Amino acid sequence: MDPNFVPAYNYLCLAYLDKEMYQDAIAAIQKAVNLSQGDPSYLSLLGSAYVAAGMRDKALEILAELHEISKQRYVSSYLKAAIYPDLGDIDQFFEWMERAYQERNWQLTNLSGPESGRVDSDPRFKALLKRMGLE
Repeated sequence: MDPNFVPAYNYLCLAYLDKEMYQDAIAAIQKAVNLSQGDPSYLSLLGSAYVAAGMRDKALEILAELHEISKQRYVSSYLKAAIYPDLGDIDQFFEWMERAYQERNWQLTNLSGPESGRVDSDPRFKALLKRMGLE
């Protein structure tokens, strides 16, 4: 593996999360964050990895960082939304997903990702899919 190929660390993190190897997942995605100079997509996954590892406060710090970055440049509403199911805040998830929908955010195609398992029984999820023409 090319040690500077950032996307590889993203997928490595996802594999570690799937195997419940949380510290390894955090280390992998932190490497992506560092190499990408704080790219919000990798920060968002770092926040989710922190929650999975039981480090809720660290995840909240990442969420605050994403909101702070968005004052200076565009940060996808989807990336903010993605952390909320892990934190157990489904209402915030749908608030930010609604913003992502209004933005016509391409990342909505990821709705079958890890967060959907925590929200797919919520009627708002089905309504969002319907508005997107996916149900």
